Amino acid sequence: MNMFSKELQILDENTVQYMMDEMQDEIDGLNEKLEEENSYKNILTEDKAVGFNL
Repeated sequence: MNMFSKELQILDENTVQYMMDEMQDEIDGLNEKLEEENSYKNILTEDKAVGFNL
C-alpha cells in the first residue's frame, strides 16, 4: 500500500533539488573566494620576487 501521494513525492524531489542548488551556490561562492585569495597571494609572491631581483 502506497502511503504517500504523488504530490508529496514531487515535493520531496523539489526539496532535494533546492538543497542541492543551495549547496552548489555555497561551493561556487567559496571557490570564488579561494581563487581571489590565491590571486592576492600570487601578486604578493610576484612582488617579493621582483624586489629580490633589484
